[in-house]
Amino acid sequence: KDRDLLSDFEGINQIANILNKSNWQGEAMLAFCHIMPEVCRTSLVNRACLRETGFLVATVKMLKTALDTKDEQVLLAGCTAIT
Repeated sequence: KDRDLLSDFEGINQIANILNKSNWQGEAMLAFCHIMPEVCRTSLVNRACLRETGFLVATVKMLKTALDTKDEQVLLAGCTAIT
């Protein structure tokens, strides 16, 4: 239920704006990726917010970089996010 409310209070947008400032990298990005399946499953609004904020594009780029560098931790986080 709490994750349904993230977009009601612009939580997704605020988190995405902060992650964007860090070039969509770091521990916060990985943690955000790990919660995405539940966030997306519970709300169409959250999915739209993620698309609009650039999270989806950033995750795909992160996955490509992780494949190129063979970074398993980042690869798993990215795969979890788009599941």
